[in-house]
Amino acid sequence: MSQDLGEAPAVPRPRPRLRRGRSTLFVLALGAVSWAWSEVGFWVTFRADDSGPGWIFTWLAYSLVVGVVLRVARRFPVRGLPGLVLLGALYGWLVEGVVAFTVYQQLPFSLIWTGVAWHGMLTVVVGWWLLPRILRSGGWRAWVSSAFIGLAWGAWSVGWWGAAPDQGQAPVVPDLLGYAQFVGVVSVAAILGYYLVQRVPLQGGDLRSRWGAIASLAVLGLWGAVMVLPSLPWAPLVLAPLLALVWFSLRRLARQDPPEGRTAIPAQWPSGVPAKSLAPLVLVPVSAIALYAALLPLDAGVRGEGPFFLALLAFVIVTTLVGAVALTWSLWRTWRPRRPA
Repeated sequence: MSQDLGEAPAVPRPRPRLRRGRSTLFVLALGAVSWAWSEVGFWVTFRADDSGPGWIFTWLAYSLVVGVVLRVARRFPVRGLPGLVLLGALYGWLVEGVVAFTVYQQLPFSLIWTGVAWHGMLTVVVGWWLLPRILRSGGWRAWVSSAFIGLAWGAWSVGWWGAAPDQGQAPVVPDLLGYAQFVGVVSVAAILGYYLVQRVPLQGGDLRSRWGAIASLAVLGLWGAVMVLPSLPWAPLVLAPLLALVWFSLRRLARQDPPEGRTAIPAQWPSGVPAKSLAPLVLVPVSAIALYAALLPLDAGVRGEGPFFLALLAFVIVTTLVGAVALTWSLWRTWRPRRPA
């Protein structure tokens, strides 16, 4: 994801239609990566209400949020991990505060889980930036990192065995074939998304259209007004301060570390993965399925308690703490007083 570019190379100004098409394809491709990491990767199996049209609609919703976050990244092209964590928080709070409603359900815990802890840290920091960077470097680190992510995904899946099923859902213990099919679909979506992001790299002037930003925000606002406000009329009192916090923090960071030119590409800019570097990602589904198969005989059919439930709970607690610490550290790095030069 990091391209280490201070300023985009001088290139002929593309036609507006070509620029819009490239930007749209880029956003949809990164939306597929985000959909895989944030949405279906969270679950262990196909859910009772899953369908092809439903998955496509969810992918488009995630792509819409991705487009908004990338436009903010272009508006404030900051460098470094604090800015990346803040962008992740923005992405997570938009997903869980507009597309879904979990940010309002168990305050203040829900401010971090899942918006920052899962969407922000795992999808944006790891999925957008860290993993593509490792894969592009290649070598044994790419293979080990992919295998580790697969094992972590398998362990998370096993932890769901201890969870009581949601209303209208079956217990989250698919058989090995069903789990393998599910993991395969999610992995293919992520790999294809990484490849397409690499194939349509954006240029300095892309995703800067004012009308595109207005349209994206209008659709998100309309969705929130229709789906969120009727049942949670006080939701803006929670979401608006969170979004304002990210906006003003990124603006402050951008002023502290100004880009070298108006077309500067942020260090957090997703770069995708070239085809020759995608091979290690095969270990993600392979490792997840192998761990799942190894532990499947240990499932005792106990829901809401037992070791698997404790493992799931431990994962939630640890990632929530990591997300809270990362966000606090990023805000401190942003707002701490600066010594005179």
